[in-house]
Amino acid sequence: MKNSEERQLAIFEIGSIFCALPVEHIQEIKNHLTITPVYNAPQYVSGIANLRGQVITILNLRRIFALESMNYDSNRRIMVVNSQGEPVGLLIGKMMDIVYAKTEEIQPTPSNIDRKVSSYFLGIYMMDEKLLALLDLDKILNPETRINKMDYPI
Repeated sequence: MKNSEERQLAIFEIGSIFCALPVEHIQEIKNHLTITPVYNAPQYVSGIANLRGQVITILNLRRIFALESMNYDSNRRIMVVNSQGEPVGLLIGKMMDIVYAKTEEIQPTPSNIDRKVSSYFLGIYMMDEKLLALLDLDKILNPETRINKMDYPI
């Protein structure tokens, strides 16, 4: 019998969506970074921040997923990931947990989910009573592959 491969996933919220990223893609998670707006930037760019002397771009996943904007509370986190050797911050909501998921338990994204959102998912993982959307980090970080060009009001 072949051994199942497990992936360690970090779970977090974006609005009412429970999302997950493999921990190997995450450099660090920050809860107190000052975000400076960048005027004339795309709406999905919240701004820039200083990460130990390095300026990083902060992307707002709520806006990328076409969710209503909101003021983030004390649960707001910035998940720093690596994009082509450069750190990028992803603005997320509450950081939840780390789980181990067997790769064969990750199912394809249902075809009837809105393509604006589901195109950013690699699959769905069922955990207890929650469904987790496993994010496609490459697609989120690459402006050329974004379905959501922010042509509609938020």
